[in-house]
Amino acid sequence: MIYDELRRIAASMLRSRAQMSVQPTMLVHEAFLRVAADCKGEFNDEAHFRAIASLAMRRVLADHVRSRDRLKRGSGRLKRGSGRRALSLDVSALGTGELHGAAEVDAALEELKASSPRMAKLVVYRFFGDLSVQQAADRLNISLSTAEADWRFARAWLKRRLDGARA
Repeated sequence: MIYDELRRIAASMLRSRAQMSVQPTMLVHEAFLRVAADCKGEFNDEAHFRAIASLAMRRVLADHVRSRDRLKRGSGRLKRGSGRRALSLDVSALGTGELHGAAEVDAALEELKASSPRMAKLVVYRFFGDLSVQQAADRLNISLSTAEADWRFARAWLKRRLDGARA
């Protein structure tokens, strides 16, 4: 049952990304191997596992893009002004309304995690784990109002950070 849900999440991450050589099944399998190696079965419940697996899929995609860019361009970066974009993730749920590269999203979340681990976890639960604000608040042992405030702040911070990466 969870496998089908993870494939749905993977397919959604890859939707309209015809240039990607990654298939949903490969993405789920690679993420599962990473989760199994890192977590050793330490999950609170199915939703917690789904959030962790979704985060692992995001990292697999980011690693794939970095590797592909490094091979194509030799520098590991997209050339400015080339008009070409790496894999894009629809982060409209974060309030940006734009598509951003997996590596950009990964870097932004790591930066947010450094300054506010709780907010970073909230974003992972909400965006990648597909949890409601209430469910994420329960996971983080915080009140609904605190989770809502954190969600608003995290979305605004990520929008500013991701839009700034494009400038």
